[in-house]
Amino acid sequence: MEEVDNNESLMDTSEVFIGDEDITKEEAMADVSKRGLYLLQNFFRTARMTSKGNDFMIKLYFHAIMGAYLKEYTVTKVAGVSDLRVPVIWIQNSSSGKSQLNKCALDICRKIGVNAIEETSFTEAGMIGQFDKSKHDFNIKNNLRPGENQTINKKDGTTRTVTYSPPVIYGDLYHYDIIFVDEGKILFQKTRYTESFLSVLQPAMDYPGKVRKKLAAEEPIEYDCGCTLVVSTTEWGNVGYDVMSQGFFPRCLFYMKNLSIQEYLQNVDGLYRNKFDDYKYRNLMGDFADMIERHPIPITRDRKRIFVDNELMPLIHESVRAWFIKLSERLYGSEITIAKSFASRLQIFVFKIAGQMAVLNHKTNPHIPGDAVFIAGRDEVDYALGLTNSVFDSLLNTMSVEEDSESSKMYSTIIKVIGIMKKECVEKIPKSRFIELIMSTRTCGRTKAVRTYNAMLSANYLREEIDPVDKSLVTLPNWSIWINKDKEKMGGIYNGKEDDMQETQSGDQGAELPDGFEM
Repeated sequence: MEEVDNNESLMDTSEVFIGDEDITKEEAMADVSKRGLYLLQNFFRTARMTSKGNDFMIKLYFHAIMGAYLKEYTVTKVAGVSDLRVPVIWIQNSSSGKSQLNKCALDICRKIGVNAIEETSFTEAGMIGQFDKSKHDFNIKNNLRPGENQTINKKDGTTRTVTYSPPVIYGDLYHYDIIFVDEGKILFQKTRYTESFLSVLQPAMDYPGKVRKKLAAEEPIEYDCGCTLVVSTTEWGNVGYDVMSQGFFPRCLFYMKNLSIQEYLQNVDGLYRNKFDDYKYRNLMGDFADMIERHPIPITRDRKRIFVDNELMPLIHESVRAWFIKLSERLYGSEITIAKSFASRLQIFVFKIAGQMAVLNHKTNPHIPGDAVFIAGRDEVDYALGLTNSVFDSLLNTMSVEEDSESSKMYSTIIKVIGIMKKECVEKIPKSRFIELIMSTRTCGRTKAVRTYNAMLSANYLREEIDPVDKSLVTLPNWSIWINKDKEKMGGIYNGKEDDMQETQSGDQGAELPDGFEM
C-alpha cells in the first residue's frame, strides 16, 4: 500500500486492515488466494481519492458492495443460513466525506455490474412501492383482471382493445441491488410513519428478504428483496429508545462518529495534499473490475454455498461471549436493552464477512469437486472478527439512548435501594427482601414491584446468585456498573485525585448514596 503520512493516519483511530504487504494486480492474477486483499487495497486507494479520514467506513462500504454482488450466495451460521448482504448505517457530522464516498461507491458498483442508485430522500413510496389509483379505476371501469384484455366498442362504430394495467408500482427495493441513502435521518424520528416503514424494512434485510405491505384499497405489495441499504446521515443527540428498539437497526452494521475540529482540519489538509487524478481513479476501478470479472477464476454471481470451518466455531463463540461480558460491565437501562440486540445480531456478520472473503480468495472445499462450496478458514474468520470487534467497540463507546419515563423511575428506585444496602453494609440480600425494598421506595404493590424487579434484571441493574451457604436465591446490584460510574463521576469532579475520591466515599452518607453514585 502507499505509505500514509502521520497526519492522515490520525484521521480515523479505528483499526484499518490493509495487510502486511502491497499486493500487485499481477500477483493477484497469479495467486487467487491474494485476490481478496488486493481488491480491498484497490478499493481503499480508489475511495481515499474522494473521501479523507473515513478509512473504517471505506472498509464497511467494500463489504456492502461485495455483499450486493454476492447476494445469491448463502453462508451457514450457528443456526440456519444467511445471505452475504451487509447493510450499513453511518452517522457522522455533515461535510465529512459521506456524500463523496457514496458517489465513489456508485462508480465502482456500475463498473462491476451491481445495479445501484443514490437516494436523497427516504420515502415509503419510493423505497417500497405505491398504489396508482388511476390505473385501479381504469381496470374497474373496464372490468379488467390481471392478464386480461377487453374489446371496447366506440361510439363511432370502431373498436379498441384495452389491457389490464397493474395498479401496484414496485419501489427501489425491488429494482436495485444496493441503495445509498444520502440523508436517512427520517428513520430515527419517532412517528407512526417511521415505525410502519421500519416494520417493512426489517424482513427485507433478513434472509430470504421479503417486502410485504398493504397499500390503498387493500391492495398488497409483496416481492422478494435482495437489496442492500447503505444509509448515511448527520449526527445529533441521543437516539430515542422507541425508534432504536425497532428490529431494522441491529440488522445493519452501525457506526457513529462525531468529528472534532482537528479531524476536520486533517481532512481538509489531506484533500489538498492529494489532488484528485481522474485518470488514476478510472484505472483503479478498471483493475477492480478486471480482478472480479476477468481473473483466470472469475467471481460468478450464481447461487453457491459457504461454510465456516467447524474448528473455528469456539474462536467465534469466545469472541461473542466477550462482547456480552463487556456490555454487562459498561451499560445498563435502555442502552443495554438496545446494545444486547445489536451484539446478538452482530455475530451474524462474522459469518457474512468471512464468507465474502472465502469467495474472493476462492477457498473451496477440497473434498467436493468443482467450486460449488466454499470454506472460510482461519484467515477469513480472523479478518471478520477484527472488523466486527471494531464495530462493537464503536457501538459500546457511542451508544446513547434517551431513557423513557418508566426507565427513569426504575433508575431512581435502584439508586435508593443501593443507598439502603450501603447503609446496612451489605452487598447482596434475599430476592424477597429486594422486592420489599422496591415496594417501599416506589410505594407500590407487590405485583408492580415484581414487574419492576424483572425489568431491572433485564436492564442489567441487578444480578441473581445462589448463596453458597444456604443455597437460597439472593439479589445484588451489578456492582461493576456502579463502581465504573462512580469512578467516572469522581474523575470528572476531582480530576482523578485519588485521595479526594477516597475521602468522599468514606464519609457517612446515611441512606443517601455518595455523590459518586449520582450521574
